[in-house]
Amino acid sequence: MATQGEDEKNGPDVYKDGHIDVAHPIAKQWAKYRLSGEEWQVLWVIMEKTWGWHKPWDRISLKQFYEATAMKKPSIIRAIKKLVSKKIVSKKANKKASSYHINSHFNKWKSVSKRANVSNKANGVSNKANFQSLKVRTSQSSSVPKETLTKEETKKDIKERTMMWSQIENLLSQFPLEIQDMIKEYIELAKLENKTKRITLQKRRRLINELHLLWTSCNSSITQKDFEKALRTTINNEAPNMNYVRKVMKGIMRKRSLRLKRGRNGHT
Repeated sequence: MATQGEDEKNGPDVYKDGHIDVAHPIAKQWAKYRLSGEEWQVLWVIMEKTWGWHKPWDRISLKQFYEATAMKKPSIIRAIKKLVSKKIVSKKANKKASSYHINSHFNKWKSVSKRANVSNKANGVSNKANFQSLKVRTSQSSSVPKETLTKEETKKDIKERTMMWSQIENLLSQFPLEIQDMIKEYIELAKLENKTKRITLQKRRRLINELHLLWTSCNSSITQKDFEKALRTTINNEAPNMNYVRKVMKGIMRKRSLRLKRGRNGHT
């Protein structure tokens, strides 16, 4: 069996930057606990930032999570929410970046077992089969020609969806490219914050339209930079709310005007 010294001779010295201490009971518990790949990636970042530096809590921005995992921000946010809901990770919200802590009291973690997952999948299959049989029985017992109605509804739905997508694309095209990417992130956050876990096209169009109205009210390159900064702050704070965007933007402009006044008073 190769020793640590022999390993160092054969490969890079991975021990020089330290290591992460994980208690045996927690390691054994994680061996039995079922987490998704995204959750594990985010959990390892939190472990490295906290236990890796012998700290109970650490402030970690979404940018740091992205740089460490290369995951998209909505995926990072989704994984963090799952870990918090399972009581594996604790989170303290902050304007600049939230702080995170790993709960070492594993007896308080929300229990997730392989058997429960298997039974859920089995229930999903049986429910789907029941739904399909119910659908067949309903269509057979109905005296209304359902095929004709379905075609009419489908044509109408397709027309409405196509029109809304066209309007959304048109609105997005009126923003600079770097703002377009941020707006897409904002919408993804709104989708995650939505209680139904999905966002309708109507709501998406309305949110983008509200952002566009706020953008067009910026009559100078300075205020447009304020808009960009406010939107980035909103995304980093996971608060996809138009009132919050306006509040942040007003705060940025207020601070800038105060700096300008102080500068003028200093020159006089």
